[in-house]
Amino acid sequence: MKDKYNILFYTTSQPIPTVGGVERATITTASLLKSSGHKVFSIFKGPRNSKNTVFEDECSLQGSNLVGQIKCFLKDKEIDVIIIQTAFSMVKAFRKATEGYPCKIFIVYHFEPIWDKQFVDFGRFYSVYQSHGSIKNLLRLIGFPILKIRHLIICYKSFRQGYRLSDRTVLLSNGYASSFLKYVGDNNDKKIAVIPNAIPNNIPDYEYQPSKKEKMLLIVARLDEVQKRIGLALEMWKDINPLAVELGWSLMIVGDGEARLKYENYIRKYQLKNVSLEGRQEPWDYYKRASVFLMTSRSEGWGITLLEAQKFGVVPVCYNTFAAATDVIDDKVSGFLITEGDKQQYKDTVLSLMHDAEMRERMALAGIEHVKLFSSKVVAKMWDDLCYSVID
Repeated sequence: MKDKYNILFYTTSQPIPTVGGVERATITTASLLKSSGHKVFSIFKGPRNSKNTVFEDECSLQGSNLVGQIKCFLKDKEIDVIIIQTAFSMVKAFRKATEGYPCKIFIVYHFEPIWDKQFVDFGRFYSVYQSHGSIKNLLRLIGFPILKIRHLIICYKSFRQGYRLSDRTVLLSNGYASSFLKYVGDNNDKKIAVIPNAIPNNIPDYEYQPSKKEKMLLIVARLDEVQKRIGLALEMWKDINPLAVELGWSLMIVGDGEARLKYENYIRKYQLKNVSLEGRQEPWDYYKRASVFLMTSRSEGWGITLLEAQKFGVVPVCYNTFAAATDVIDDKVSGFLITEGDKQQYKDTVLSLMHDAEMRERMALAGIEHVKLFSSKVVAKMWDDLCYSVID
């Protein structure tokens, strides 16, 4: 039996780390497996005219004969394990491509079960229509009820089929297992594996120095109001803006997305000061400077930016809206988990951190220790163990 494997990652679009959490997690996991001596490859549908040096080789699927293209790549690269990132609808094609070929299929679900049902959302459709207009977007609004029902049916079928056809389904937290199994209609957890996302290994070296931290609140997120709800952070900033400016604090928002115009209009309408939309870019310099990290998401699969923040000594304040939040944050020790919907508690917590430098330093140091639970070495061993156990 081989002790090192050729492992293929499938992502809907080419994995570029600045695009989103799934892409960043893909590159991190691939890097972990590569560091263990395995060879890693990438296959995807949507190219972005870029190349990631983590992978030995990559393949962009074109046209309609997906199964044939996948089969050729599997045999050419002698793939042992396929890791499909979230796309349950693609498991059937990969299973067909592996017929007569000894290859295992893992599917990793990067969201809270079953967040995919929310992807067709009226608020998101309306936001796109406001930003871009067009007859097409208007028709999507008018036909929303039909599109929603169709989407729910597709989700239900693809999740059940993908789960049945895969060799293992990997979830990010034990807290997700029961709801996921209920959705796919199974009560046997032997096909479930739990592996958290690791701290990205491309993070630059950093030594925490409290004196170099600025009075900065930081958000690193896709600008998507349906999931990320950055409007809640801006509403809080509006309430505390005069005091925050007087104390010398700023709010930096790193990321881009369809809700950018909405946020720009809000900032302009209320004449908010010391707030900046920084666009999509690597966040490392912002983490180095920031003191407090804000997350207002309705749901997350893991919240990898929470780990990144703590790694850089930035204290997170997060709504407790997803099961993995209690894994990522040691509440009131390395950060704060706020009761969903309690805007006053969220605001009071941020204000207390803004006023208390000693508390920020104490919690920053605790966070730096806490994230060692999700180090590359720890998570790489989990992936190694899974590969060996399933292939055996």
